[in-house]
Amino acid sequence: MKVLSMDFGTSSLKMAILDEQLRLLRSTSEAYSYHVRNTDWVELPAEDVIGAVIRAAAAFREDLPEVGLISFDTFSPSLVFLDREGNPLYPIITHLDRRSKKQTQEILRVIGKDAFQSITGVQPFTGGVSVTSLLWMMENMPEVMKQTFRIGHLPTYIYHWLTGCFATDPVNASMSGLYETTKWGGWSEDILSAFSIPASILPEIRPAGGIEGTLTAEAAVLLGLKEGIPVALG
Repeated sequence: MKVLSMDFGTSSLKMAILDEQLRLLRSTSEAYSYHVRNTDWVELPAEDVIGAVIRAAAAFREDLPEVGLISFDTFSPSLVFLDREGNPLYPIITHLDRRSKKQTQEILRVIGKDAFQSITGVQPFTGGVSVTSLLWMMENMPEVMKQTFRIGHLPTYIYHWLTGCFATDPVNASMSGLYETTKWGGWSEDILSAFSIPASILPEIRPAGGIEGTLTAEAAVLLGLKEGIPVALG
């Protein structure tokens, strides 16, 4: 068995084939470009990321029949807004984005820095946690929020694209600024309530590296892999 491993960076995808002892056999990379708008909006089109995955997989055609596991990791925060079918409604808002300074100040005013950190384990600053970008979207683009079925970071989008499952891991949950990190708990009801964020749009939190789904027929065709391969949650 071989492992197909992917690392999604801010400006490129690195893909590798590993053996069962996780020794590197082959690797490749595909670049994509984030877009800067309005001075401090830094976004990454989701379709560019998926295109890079498809192109990179084509370099491993001889290895693909032996792949028995897919694993990946991504940069974070990397906020996504997904419809019921898992399609992105807006480009990925990257950790370089700085549009939500006002929302950062609102969090500090409503909850306070120490109280926020006591719940989430992180500071509420723009680019460091995605809740600031979420609040910006709720205030400035309500039409996107009306269509949103789930939010998450890039792993939630990639995992759904590969398996059809909506999920996130505790690390990415923590970096959203909405998770009870210090208690290893769940989504924070205090923070959700303070900013009228509906819990229904949040994905299920599952262990990082866990197998929550397998490769769909649609993704298998695009990647040249076998349907049903286990996919580890990024």
